[in-house]
Amino acid sequence: MDRAVVMQDDGGLADLYFYLATGAGKPDPSRKPDFVRKALTEDRILDLEAKGKGSLAITSCFGCGASKSTEDTLTVVYRNSKFLVGGYSRNWDWNIQKSDGTVETTIGDCDINYLTGKATASRDLEDGRPVKGRFKPVPLKDWSYEKRPKICSF
Repeated sequence: MDRAVVMQDDGGLADLYFYLATGAGKPDPSRKPDFVRKALTEDRILDLEAKGKGSLAITSCFGCGASKSTEDTLTVVYRNSKFLVGGYSRNWDWNIQKSDGTVETTIGDCDINYLTGKATASRDLEDGRPVKGRFKPVPLKDWSYEKRPKICSF
């Protein structure tokens, strides 16, 4: 059994720690992690969820339901003794109050499967459409939300 731990101070950067082959017992606090990714995100981590085939989904949010909010899910996989970003999805709901009293709303989402190389994106209320391009797994140590594909920006 492997373990993943996120450490994040309120409003601070989130650090991700992986401990491989920990067994089912209580973790030893003196054990050093097998992999550390400092400053993974400055957004609030909402959830860590084990997925099939040994992957881990890390969900974070900015705004978390406020008038300007985004939710990101980073899927991490362990392949060939390396931690990789195997998937990334993002959805956003951004409301901007205009000077005339109206509200301009921008909504959309993207979903990238780096393992298959396929991606979809949508804007407003349309269904997700395939995105042209080649998407390859990214080493987790090199991942940055600032380097995410343009289809995931609004």
